[in-house]
Amino acid sequence: MKLPIANDARDWSDDRHAMAYDNPQFWDGAHLQSELHRVFEICNGCRLCFNLCPSFDVLFRRIDALDPHREEAEGKHIESGRIVEEHEAGELLKHVKVSTENPVGLLQDADKERVVELCYECKLCFPKCPYVPPHEFAVDFPKLMLRAKMIGAREDGIAFRERFLGATDLVGSVMTKVAPLANAAAHNSFNRMLMEKTIGIARERQLPNYADESFLTWWSRRAPVPQNGSQPVALFATCFVNYNDPAIGKDAVSMLERAGCNVDCPEQVCCGMPKLDGGDLEGARKLARQNVETLLPAVREGRKIVSPGPSCTLVLRTEYPELVPTPEAREVAAAVMDLSDFLLHQARSKRLPKPPEGTLGKVAFHVACHNRV
Repeated sequence: MKLPIANDARDWSDDRHAMAYDNPQFWDGAHLQSELHRVFEICNGCRLCFNLCPSFDVLFRRIDALDPHREEAEGKHIESGRIVEEHEAGELLKHVKVSTENPVGLLQDADKERVVELCYECKLCFPKCPYVPPHEFAVDFPKLMLRAKMIGAREDGIAFRERFLGATDLVGSVMTKVAPLANAAAHNSFNRMLMEKTIGIARERQLPNYADESFLTWWSRRAPVPQNGSQPVALFATCFVNYNDPAIGKDAVSMLERAGCNVDCPEQVCCGMPKLDGGDLEGARKLARQNVETLLPAVREGRKIVSPGPSCTLVLRTEYPELVPTPEAREVAAAVMDLSDFLLHQARSKRLPKPPEGTLGKVAFHVACHNRV
């Protein structure tokens, strides 16, 4: 089924190429506005994602509020609770105006900016949407929101909050050195008020604690373990594991080694997702190049790159070939697996030792949004 999208016979599938970072059209503000209008029209006609995230909720509510014929279409122009006789209904229908004007065209710049701002790149709309490439409509809502953020960052500069949140390695390496002080400050009401006013992080937002030793520091001083495993893997620890919860990484190493894996942890930096979310394309590309350079030798040794963070897995697998359009980046991306997927493969191959009977019980596993994508 095709939705009525304006009166335009254009082949919209050609526009997917405009979403490539190195295409000059990607940075064309007028083309962006045209694409926002086109995609918002399609989304408004479909509304399958109405309850997925704040972006869609705000978008659809605003479109409905701007629709000049909404009350008439819903019958609200008729006195509430009154029974309308058949002859009266026929007379009322004669005065109903049929309009082909799409209320999406009434959205203001501030409305569009609010929709973009509220997208936190969970990307759940992508696997749910029936119009993603290779469909002729070529709708990629998360990439469009990311594009709008990047153009905004190029035109207006990257906000201090986004620079701060994107500097995960710099901030994390400092905070782990003063973890007790950093954690106390993060839970102090006065400091949270200052953070809200200066950086823009809401005082109600729960912040993760910093560990007093990073995972990579622990790895560097860890006693060597005989590497007799039949399955060589390289662990991409992620910033959260490295600076906030190293226990996840330690448990991952333990589990992989028990599953007969030869584990290594190459030099690595942030995957770049925080910088992408803040519109800092060049910052994300710099980190991607560093990781491709340090992970490539492990890949060429035959190692799978496994990550305990689905968001990092997603960036390494799907964004790196676009951020760094080289054969080496594609080679690294092809070797990346989420840790949960890797362990599932190990279990299906009968390589994962089972716990003793009755020690584990039933487990409910929540599949992360980015893992679904």
